[in-house]
Amino acid sequence: MIDVKLKKSFGSFNVNAEFSSDSMGITVLAGPSGSGKTTIINMISGLLTPDEGRIFIKDRILFDSEKKINCSVEQRRCGYIFQDGRLFPHMNVRRNLLYGRHSDHSMLKESVKLLGIEHLLERMPGKLSGGEKQRVAIGRALLMRPQILLMDEPLASLDSERKEELLSYIDRLPEQFGIPIFYVTHSIHEILRLSDKLIHVEKGRIESSGIPEGEHNSLGISEGNGEYISVFDCRMKSFDNEFGVISAEFHGGIIRILANTPPYEQEVRVAIKASDVTISLDKPQNISTTNIFKGRIRNLEEISGHSVLVHCDIGASLTAQISKASAVRLRLKPRGKIYLLVKVVSMIC
Repeated sequence: MIDVKLKKSFGSFNVNAEFSSDSMGITVLAGPSGSGKTTIINMISGLLTPDEGRIFIKDRILFDSEKKINCSVEQRRCGYIFQDGRLFPHMNVRRNLLYGRHSDHSMLKESVKLLGIEHLLERMPGKLSGGEKQRVAIGRALLMRPQILLMDEPLASLDSERKEELLSYIDRLPEQFGIPIFYVTHSIHEILRLSDKLIHVEKGRIESSGIPEGEHNSLGISEGNGEYISVFDCRMKSFDNEFGVISAEFHGGIIRILANTPPYEQEVRVAIKASDVTISLDKPQNISTTNIFKGRIRNLEEISGHSVLVHCDIGASLTAQISKASAVRLRLKPRGKIYLLVKVVSMIC
């Protein structure tokens, strides 16, 4: 159990955040740059001291302003992964991994195997790629046997190929080592790929907290460009190798996703932009779109630019964005029955 209540003033900017998580997986703190995400995990780690509040992780109180408890950074047992690896340049990978008074040498073999860095143990940091440096940094943190891992945009400086490579390693850490992760990012892909629980941070406050499945407005970040996104957690049923199509099951039925290769896991998360969903009053026949769902309108929401969001129930929540003129022409109303056609489905993991 993780329970956090923090207040911190920086003149005109104030952090007032309260949240809890019982997830042993990955809790993602998402929000625009400057929203206070890094400040929150810095207070959890002890790098910053809250003006008031309480930090409880597992069975330990790390900070309590009322009880005058403020554990030192060393006592908190928080592993911290920064944007850059922060490796010691004069030490090889093995010595970097085992640096620290509390490093557990018995975990070295298991950790380097999981992170795929067995062949790098004698190499110097200057000879490592950005992704390799971050894997070594993660390994070093794991060997300290932390109670929690804090990751502050660890993929920010990597190219897309290295990011994908490292995401697959990060995704396995909680289950492999039994360590919860708090992960800071403003990348939509990382949010949807990793989050077991999603916390939106805006102007130093928690705007929302919950599972990532459902409807989101840009996921609260600028990268979203104001797009409404519907997120589904699905289970793969089959992969058609000839046509490169994944068939996956979710609460709304079967969804088909184009993919060059089958996913590594049976659990698949998909995201659908509202602008990629069209509406028909009748079931379409003889068309190329294969993702057609029968649904009922929950409500209509007018947004800027003469557009309307049509929030629907297909067994799961799915939102379409259409023009106001189309909504009037089709005479769309709450509780009306419609068919939703999904043109593009993005597979996240």
